[in-house]
Amino acid sequence: MPEVKIIKADPERAAEIRSAKNGGRGRKMRVAAYCRVSTDAAEQKESFESQVTYYKGQIDGNPDWESAGIYADEGISGTQAKKRPEFMRMIGDAMSGKIDMILVKSLSRFARNTVDALNYIRMLKDKGVNVRFEEEKIDTMSQKGDFTITILSSVAQQEVQNTSEHVKRGLSMKAQQGLLIGNASCLGYAYDPTKKEIVIDEKEAEIVRYIFRRYVEGAGTTVIGHELEDKGWKTKKGYSHWGDTTILGVISNEKYVGDLLQGKTYTTDPISHHRIRNNGEGAKYYVSDHHEPIIDRETFQKANEIRKKRSYSRILTEDGNRVRCSREYPLSSAIECANCHRRFSRRVFNKKNPVWQCLGFFKHGKESCPFSKAISEKAIYDGFVASYNKLVSSGESIAEEFIARSKDSIAIRGLSDKAAKNASAIKMVKDKQERLLAVYMGGDVSQDAYQKSYRALSAEMSKLTEEKSRIELAASQESDIAVKLASFASNARSLGSRPLRDFDPDTFNVCIEKIIAGEKKDDGSFDPFVLTYVFKKGFGKWKVLGGKLKYSVVYSFPMYWRHFVFLETKHGKRKELHDTLMIKVAIGA
Repeated sequence: MPEVKIIKADPERAAEIRSAKNGGRGRKMRVAAYCRVSTDAAEQKESFESQVTYYKGQIDGNPDWESAGIYADEGISGTQAKKRPEFMRMIGDAMSGKIDMILVKSLSRFARNTVDALNYIRMLKDKGVNVRFEEEKIDTMSQKGDFTITILSSVAQQEVQNTSEHVKRGLSMKAQQGLLIGNASCLGYAYDPTKKEIVIDEKEAEIVRYIFRRYVEGAGTTVIGHELEDKGWKTKKGYSHWGDTTILGVISNEKYVGDLLQGKTYTTDPISHHRIRNNGEGAKYYVSDHHEPIIDRETFQKANEIRKKRSYSRILTEDGNRVRCSREYPLSSAIECANCHRRFSRRVFNKKNPVWQCLGFFKHGKESCPFSKAISEKAIYDGFVASYNKLVSSGESIAEEFIARSKDSIAIRGLSDKAAKNASAIKMVKDKQERLLAVYMGGDVSQDAYQKSYRALSAEMSKLTEEKSRIELAASQESDIAVKLASFASNARSLGSRPLRDFDPDTFNVCIEKIIAGEKKDDGSFDPFVLTYVFKKGFGKWKVLGGKLKYSVVYSFPMYWRHFVFLETKHGKRKELHDTLMIKVAIGA
């Protein structure tokens, strides 16, 4: 067997050779140092300055070295390298061949994330750049460097996670005492660092009051946004544009009535620092009358009732009552496209002659709903008046019977009992969550057991909260119906057998379930100039037939409305003037 002579590894010689390849032989080694502290505290500032002074002395005192710079990040967490500008500048310089060796006090100063540490060390190693960690006495060019670095980086990362758990527990205890965590300022409030509390910023508070006032008056978020932009008012971040979600965020923020909810979001892990909305995965803490309010509770509650109703604008309750909240337009959410089943939206040309057209066509173009046509608002109003008169004239006491049925429907719903049971169930789940948290904080249950139990309670709470929203919606709807029904009853009785002459919003809201715009013909064609007014069930004595349709047409007649129609011919499109719009009267099933 041939004799094998072992030539021992010489890492320092290898580093010199790599260095020579990158910059030429005979020159001094270019050495850089990296320093970092994670906070701006006085003692950390002193440590930071000490690190910088120490490394300047180290590099300048070695005759074989020349300084490649001191890279220093002050008051920045080390869990993510990409968020440290000086660190990233150093890596860029090293990869450009400007650095041969980097000095670092310890592995935790370089990175506290295992993946980051190993990736950057290997990247630098491939480029021939040695990283020397002084406290651990590690050179990355040595044979045992990779193995040791992997172990120590994992330990450092675990230390970060342990620290994060301790911080979370401390913040949780602080929140339970009703103390403010962090800077919770928002539009209308500023943080006072001396008092450690939020105080009203009167200039911004004026914007908040305006938003609530206009929203309660019936204006939508888009309209309010345009008004704010016209006034030159800016968001908390200084943006000129006011989006719908920004305004809804103001409307739903409990801080404006002086309350404080903490724990709305949580950090998924201490490495990525990624925060997401807390949907029940963790505890929340609500403090009433925490600070001076900007909005009174009555206005806040009213605005949020409108917000909730608008979010449920397409829901039909058990008795067929559809939610419509806009006080400006009685037809909002009322018209459905027979072709694509989207809602119709109001449009105004030349500041007059409002029309309603399919949202699909309006937002996405002709390809989305090719048969859509704009229909005059006045024509839709006139169509309702004609439909109502057609129904009421055919029976002696149809309006009176409908009023009686509607009152009976409201009376038997028992919403107050449902609300009381729901509130009791929510309180019970909250009590369970608090007891579970107290047991966990005391160390009597494991984290896995706590999370499993908390997830189950959170799922139960989500169901109860959704039920609460529906009950509140129904109660608000019930109140609206009662008011509108009283108005309708007064109008119906004063009219007697006389026809309705003008469009009345209350009568419309009480009677109509929806309007269907357009009609698909048996031959597959589509006629956009048909309006089907679907009255709520119980309006009349007609027998509603079964089948696919959830309503039965009882009358059909043409109504005068002059409009243009474009017809396809072998010579192209031809414009024709038509005089009628087909009206159909239907009863809901």
